[in-house]
Formats: sequence, C-alpha cells, structure tokens
Amino acid sequence: SATGPSGRIWEASSASTLTDRSRAGNYTAGGANFSAFFSFCQLGDTTIAANKSDALQSATSGAFADTTGSPPKAKFAVADQNQVVLLNYDGGTDTPDGWWCSDVGTTTTWTPSASNEAKNGRLRDSGGAITAACAAPFGGVMAFKKNACYIGTYEGQPRVRGWRLVSPKIGCQFPEAAIAADDVVYFVGDDVYMFDGSRVVSITDGIRADLRNNVLTQYDRIALQFDPYNALLYLFGGASTAANFTAYYVYHTRTGEWGTGGLNTPIIGVLNATAEEASEWG
Repeated sequence: SATGPSGRIWEASSASTLTDRSRAGNYTAGGANFSAFFSFCQLGDTTIAANKSDALQSATSGAFADTTGSPPKAKFAVADQNQVVLLNYDGGTDTPDGWWCSDVGTTTTWTPSASNEAKNGRLRDSGGAITAACAAPFGGVMAFKKNACYIGTYEGQPRVRGWRLVSPKIGCQFPEAAIAADDVVYFVGDDVYMFDGSRVVSITDGIRADLRNNVLTQYDRIALQFDPYNALLYLFGGASTAANFTAYYVYHTRTGEWGTGGLNTPIIGVLNATAEEASEWG
C-alpha cells in the first residue's frame, strides 16, 4: 500500500490496478506534501498506517478506519515482538523524540497501566526529533535522528522497551531511507550505512564523493528499496515536492558493487533489473 498525491491510501493488486482503501474523507497527507507520506506496518492480519497529521489508521480487509483505543498520532509505525511501536508521536502533546507501544498482541490497547504492556517514553541521549524508523531483522526497532541512531528491544515489564544508543554521531534524516534487508539494516545519512546488530559501517567506499555530490546534496527526498530476488539495494533521489524520483544508485548486497543511472523509464523497470544489468551501470 502507498499514499498517492490526492491524499488517499491505495492498494496495488497488480502493476496496473489500484484500489482506493482510504477511510471516508481525504487525509492530510498527500498533495505536494510528500514528507507526510504514511508509514505502514503489519501486526498479524492488521495493517497499521501512521502519518502524524491524521488519526492512526488500521485495516484487516477493505477500507482503513481510525484505530480504536485512543492511540497517539505518529510519524512512524513499526511492528516488533507482537507489538506496534509508534515513533515521533503526538498524544495531545507533540513529542518528536518519543516512542509509544501498544499492549502485546493487540492494536487497540494503548493506555499504559499495570495490567498491560502499553508504554511510552522519550529518546533524549541526543537532541532532535526521530526522523526515520524501521524494524531490525535481528530483533528490535531502529529509531533514527539526524545525527544519532538507537535500537529498542522488547524486555517486558516494567520497562517494556529497552533502548540502546547505537551511535551518537551517525543518523538518518530521510523518512524513507531506512530499510531491513538481507538480515541487516541499511540507512542513509551523510553516507550509506549498514548495521548488523553490533556496529555501523559505511558501504560507499569508492563512490562516496560522487554519491554526496550528485545525490545527497542535490535531493531532499531519498528512499531505499530492496529487490530480494536479485540482491539489489536501490537508493532513489528526488525532490520532496515531486511525485517521481529522478536518479538512482544501486548496490549489489552480495558483491559490494555500485551502479547508477537516471530514471528515464518507470521505476518498476528499474526494480526488475537483473544483477547482471546492475553491474554494467555507471
């Protein structure tokens, strides 16, 4: 699912078929405000969608609706250990550095009490708002600030979530630029990084200057997409006010090779490119 420029939630059932799954009435997200795109996660058969401007959305089939249980609005939603974790939330008070998790096994219990494991807190070891988030394939939730990153793992009562500062200097400022792939987390800050659960390392040796000069300094919308069949990690660059990306880099996660190109064809063509084609780009 994705949000379109008309402020709706669409389901793509094929390359050419889109079905509107929005609640009644438009959402605040959409239009020229591409930074307000929804963040999606899945808990069992329930899909959660968050954008911080609208009430938290959920659906098990058909159209989305406001989630029951009075959850906060949030910029990011991540599922981990049978919980939904919301980050950069507004529960009546805007809390950009905050996190809030549901009770275990449900998307409808959000008010913390001694009888459940709903919980909230703040990440204040470093300043600033949470700017990106994703699930970690080795367990936990990754939360990024512009110049820092954390991992939060389930502990049960009383803390419920224990957060560890992974790096006080390396972060991810792009909401769409953190992704779990090949048992690690890839993310984009002032470089492209990989976190395997123990340490953060750069993966841009040989192309760092070119990447920074041609993408990271020119575009304010950066997104990562992974093609698991061909082991290709795509880094797309574009303007936050435009519907389409205009350039990409691609990284072969098994060989460590990089390629690049412009988007003169639809993105779906790029995502279906083979590893052999990727090794020829650039």
